[in-house]
Amino acid sequence: MATIELLHIAGCPNSEETLHRLQLAVNITLPSNTPIKSTLIDSAETAANSPFAGSPTILVEGVDLFTTDGRANDLACGI
Repeated sequence: MATIELLHIAGCPNSEETLHRLQLAVNITLPSNTPIKSTLIDSAETAANSPFAGSPTILVEGVDLFTTDGRANDLACGI
């Protein structure tokens, strides 16, 4: 089973819609019991210790699906 994780910050307006769309994609393409872990990034330290690239970040097997120029330590929303 794939490991899927959504990294996000509190109050990011993109996180809820991203989670919804991610769940739809998972339901269509993967077994129905595939969970999505939602992880709140609540500090610069937490961001620095994860592959966080802005909120929201989608990881599959620990790899960012939409790679950018690097990690983010700022608690900021992405596009």
